[in-house]
Order: sequence, then structure tokens, then C-alpha cells
Amino acid sequence: EGEAVCVDDVKMVEIPRLDFSVEEGQFVAWIDVADEDIPPAVKAEKTNKFRAGFKSGADRLFGAISPLQQSVMKQVKNISQSVQQNALFEDFQNKATMVRQAATSAALPVLKGALSRDSSPVRDPRPRDWCMHMYTCPDKYVIFPPTSPPPALNSPPRLAIVVDRKAIEVTCVSVEEAEVLSRGKAKIEIMGVLGIASLQHAKYLVVVTGRKLVGEIAGAGALYKVTATEQRVLGDRKGLGGENPIQMSNRAIEERLLSDQMETYSLYFSHQWDVTHTQQRLLQRPGGPAGMDYAGREERFVWNHRLLEPFAAAHATGCVLPVVCGFARVLPIAGLKREACMALIGRRDWHRSGYRYLSRGIDKDGNVSNAVETEQLVFVPTGAAEAAAAAAAAVAEVVAVAAASAVEGAAGGTAQAAEAPLIDLSEGEPPGASSSSSSSPAA
Repeated sequence: EGEAVCVDDVKMVEIPRLDFSVEEGQFVAWIDVADEDIPPAVKAEKTNKFRAGFKSGADRLFGAISPLQQSVMKQVKNISQSVQQNALFEDFQNKATMVRQAATSAALPVLKGALSRDSSPVRDPRPRDWCMHMYTCPDKYVIFPPTSPPPALNSPPRLAIVVDRKAIEVTCVSVEEAEVLSRGKAKIEIMGVLGIASLQHAKYLVVVTGRKLVGEIAGAGALYKVTATEQRVLGDRKGLGGENPIQMSNRAIEERLLSDQMETYSLYFSHQWDVTHTQQRLLQRPGGPAGMDYAGREERFVWNHRLLEPFAAAHATGCVLPVVCGFARVLPIAGLKREACMALIGRRDWHRSGYRYLSRGIDKDGNVSNAVETEQLVFVPTGAAEAAAAAAAAVAEVVAVAAASAVEGAAGGTAQAAEAPLIDLSEGEPPGASSSSSSSPAA
């Protein structure tokens, strides 16, 4: 069937049919060469005729098998080339799995004895707030802003976002115009847009479809963790290779790797306040800690900064979610005279993030490898007038109790707290605690 050189395309090679007929002249009845009644000349003639017919049939059989063998070898070669081309993506997937397992094994021992005592999940009192809807049209995606809670009276009107699937362009339209575009189309519920990821074989629209409430920050708002994401392929069908099996396989591998990558990281966001800044920096700006100002984000902590560039260029930031990568936890504190909570938030800098053995040192702009900003908050969920005084008193009491515990630990050993639903800072040794024989003071 000709040369089947397959690099980017798959060529179907037709397997020839093994069909050949036996002519009458080639059919020779079996003769007993030991029969003495047959003359020697007749024996020799029949034997030669039988051998010639057998050789002719074998040659025709091998001639039919040879193209079959060549076509099978070509198919094996195509499969081998496809596996070699996709081996790079498999390596990425193995590395992502390795990083996830290493990070989990390294973090569990620390978190188990420190902040993982409260294993009960935090219940979201407003599960429907800030939910959005994305409609899938033949040539575009239409994303509506949240309707709950309702916007303030003096706030500007909320706009919908339209993402062109072929041209990969982002525009803003009014909600009324978006309703006309999306009428009768399929929709899904999302929490926000993470951006557009540009990979080797296609571009993907990444949206958040699941969240979990971490806790409430007094004076700011709710803090959420990303629990589920989805991807949608963007681009012209012809430009993406159409129904080419190899291109479809590459896109499927990329989409799976992108999904695994999103599950590897711990991403946090808030609809009500800027999680990329500390509360101290937010209190120093005119709007205070509450409010969403996309232009005022701390760019080095916006983990999806590159993915949001098309939306920022089109000023379509109403439905996007700038997220931080790291750690966040809000826990109540027991043993004080008043109710108080502690929040711990860690933000990773994306400029020089990477494997510990690949990314080291500092660059010319002053960015160090795997830099993390850690923020610790102690707050009292009371009224706004009493918040400052109560928080200061709670901090002073926490410091005093910690200092007393450190002195006792230096004298009698390090106390290790057992599993408990709260962080207990009361006087004395917690129930179930065990004393260690180490001579190092308690920190």
C-alpha cells in the first residue's frame, strides 16, 4: 500500500486478504513411491510435478504474508513514536505525583501535632453566596456575576464575561446582553475563574467548581479553599488538529496533567477581601481590609497571575479569583477569659518557586527561592468598637501564658499536647499530655 511514514498523522494501512486459488494442474494426488507397479519414469514425473506445485503455492503464500508483515511493523513503529512523544507528559505526571506525596509526608507530622487537632469541618453558613453560572455556547462561554449577596446601592453595575472559544478573546457585556446570548444553553455552577492556561497543544479555560470554608476573619470576611476545578478547551477546531487522533490524545494528556496539577497545590481565596495582602497592609489603605480591588493586588502572591493576564487586559475582573498558594487555618483558642480565635496564613511567592534541588539562592531582582510570607492573627469576634482592645488583651494573655509554659517546660521538660478539639492554652498540663525526657525548653 505504499510507504506509510507517520509523524503527525495516522495512516490506515489496508491488510491484504490471503486469498489464492489452487489450479487443477497444480493438484497432484498422493502417490506411493514404494508401489512397484508404477514405472520409474511415471514416478519421477509425478514427483517433480508435485514438488513444482507445492513450491508455487508456497511462493504465493509468502508473497501474500510479506505485505501483512510490513503493515504490522509500520503500525508498531507508529505506536512507538506516539509513546515516545508522550513520554515527556508522563514524566511530568510522575513528578507531580512525587511532589504531592513528598509534600504530604513532610507536612503531616507537623500539622498533626500543631493545627490539625480540630478535625471537624467548618460549616459554611452561606453556601449559595458568591456562586456564579457559566453557559456553554457553540462559539463562546458566557459567565454571569454572582447575584447573592445583592450589590450595594452605590456600586457600579455588575458585568458578565464572554470568552470567545475560537479567537480566545475576553470581553465584558451587560447582564441583559449576556442573557440573550446564553438563552437555552447548558450551564454549570462555578465559584469563579482562575484564568486561561496556555499549554503546548491547546489553551484551557480553568474555573473553580468547588470550595470549602476555612473560617471567618474578623473585620474582613470568609476565607475559602479550592476543592475542585474544571477545564474547557479553547481554540479553533481546525487549528487544534480537528479529529486527528494524535492531537486528541495530546490534548487529553494535557488536560489530565493540568487537572492533577491543580489538585497538587493548596489554593485559597476570598470573595470579600484581598487575601494577597496582610491585614496590616490592608488597614493602611483607604478601603480598609474589606473590598475587592484587583489593581491593588500583591502581584508576587497571586499564584494565577499569568492565567489572569487576558482578563486583566480586557478589564474583565468581576468574575475572576486571584488565589494564593500555601496554607490557611482558623482555629478557636481555649483557656482564655474571653472567646478568641487564631488564624495562620502562609503565602508562596511564585517568582522563584520550584523543586528544592533545582531552584536555589536569589536572582538579580531580589527574589529568593520558594519565599513564603506567614501571617499570624489573634482576634476576638466582638463588635467593631471593642475589637481593638479585646484583641490586644487576648494577644497579651496568649503571650503571658506561652511565656509561663516555656519557663515550666525548661524546668520540667517539653510538654507535648495530645489530640484535642481546640488549642488549649490554659494553666497546667493538658489532659492526656505526656512529658518528654528532652532537656530543650518548650517553644
